[in-house]
Amino acid sequence: MKSRHLRELHNLFKHDGDAIALLYLADGVAAAGGHPLRFREMAKEINQSSEYVPESSLQRCVQRLEVGGLIDVDRTDIRHPLYQPTTAGRRMAALLTFILDSFDHNHEDPPTEPE
Repeated sequence: MKSRHLRELHNLFKHDGDAIALLYLADGVAAAGGHPLRFREMAKEINQSSEYVPESSLQRCVQRLEVGGLIDVDRTDIRHPLYQPTTAGRRMAALLTFILDSFDHNHEDPPTEPE
């Protein structure tokens, strides 16, 4: 089980920006009441944070995440596709959130040394 999750994380972190794009897309969709986001809205979510992913890099991230089955792209309106995480993408975003929250918690309360 652990090795599968490690492989998934490795694949997600293999390319710069993929984890950021997935996490902020999932957060943006959740904040929008579950409604998918347009590319500009996703870019805005990222750029309003302390992160920065150039739009050309973000487009490549989106393509990799779609091919990897982590996001779904609705191209009904070809000029303004809608993006949202798949079930696997939401699960991965939740895992990333858990890991990030763990880092925050560990920095607040450093572990005690074993006796």
